[in-house]
Amino acid sequence: MPLRGAFADHWGGNWPTEDVWRHDHIDSSSAFAPELWHLAWDGTELAGVLIADPEADDDPRLGHVSNVGVRRAHRRPGIGEALLRTSFAQFYERGSAGVVLEVDTESITGATRLYERMGMTATPRFSQWEKELRPGACAVRSR
Repeated sequence: MPLRGAFADHWGGNWPTEDVWRHDHIDSSSAFAPELWHLAWDGTELAGVLIADPEADDDPRLGHVSNVGVRRAHRRPGIGEALLRTSFAQFYERGSAGVVLEVDTESITGATRLYERMGMTATPRFSQWEKELRPGACAVRSR
């Protein structure tokens, strides 16, 4: 699946199977709007993808970029920026007040720098909590 390569450096690295992804984004989505999806090609090779929804869940006045990714070999020449500019213009033409997306702020891909360069501002929304589980005495008793 082409998107898997674009997110190989993403935190967690666990991209869903094609069937699960298709179910989540196409088959069961009331927001499925393929006219908001954009592909960037390098010859016959898919270099980048942007998938957007007409409205953000929290604010229907805003467009939502659900996925934007550029494959590692194609990063730096401006593909991500071109995909975002195309999407921003499209949302503007549709009358959206703005655009939101979610990002791993510790991403090694440079995504946060790109979003800041594009004029986006960060609004913290959630945290990831972790606990390391180590072998040891178990406090849970079975009956």
